[in-house]
Amino acid sequence: MVKVYLVEDEIIIRQSIKNSIDWEKEGYEFIGDASDGELALPVILKEKPDILITDIRMPIVDGIRFAKELKEKLPKV
Repeated sequence: MVKVYLVEDEIIIRQSIKNSIDWEKEGYEFIGDASDGELALPVILKEKPDILITDIRMPIVDGIRFAKELKEKLPKV
């Protein structure tokens, strides 16, 4: 299965995305979510998802900076 991780600072949006898709039925494994890139990074490095869904505008680490940093560490994500 394709593993998916979600990073979104707004909890209502994060929960909506997480709960509105039948991940397994669509062939995905939802492996987790976080409110910002700083919290997400250790989990992502451990779990190595195939797909990252991230917000662009977030506090602490924005989505663009986070994606660039992650691409250096896990270029296949």
